[in-house]
Amino acid sequence: MAKVAKVLKKRKNDLSIEKFTEYFPDEQACQDYLFRLKWPNGFYCPECGNRTASITKRGKFQCKQCKHQTTITAGTLFHKSHLRLKLWFWAIYLFCRDKRGCSAVAIKNALNISYPTAWLMLQKIRSAMIARENEYILNGIVLVDEFFWG
Repeated sequence: MAKVAKVLKKRKNDLSIEKFTEYFPDEQACQDYLFRLKWPNGFYCPECGNRTASITKRGKFQCKQCKHQTTITAGTLFHKSHLRLKLWFWAIYLFCRDKRGCSAVAIKNALNISYPTAWLMLQKIRSAMIARENEYILNGIVLVDEFFWG
């Protein structure tokens, strides 16, 4: 999700590995964080807007009014991924630690996953970050650190 990347990128200078593991020690902490990002005012059904839901055996939220099912990862870059959220959060953290990003090989080695999986994760992270950046329009005086023109 672009919001997760934004938060982690914003905090990259002051978010040490120790602090990161403190914030996200397990899968449940990652799920709770994503829930707060997706529904800051509590759950609401994307279909009917109802605010009450039950949790199914598979961990989906089912609206008590219209019976629509959704998850915290629906509509995010984590959607339909079989990887744990903790691995995704680590990949985003590692990617955001350096302004140049990082390679799929570095993610593969750090997270002990296959190269195609690491490559796909980075493609999704980059796409989410680009989509978020496209929402901003530059105006006034713009200061640029490094760039290539032409």
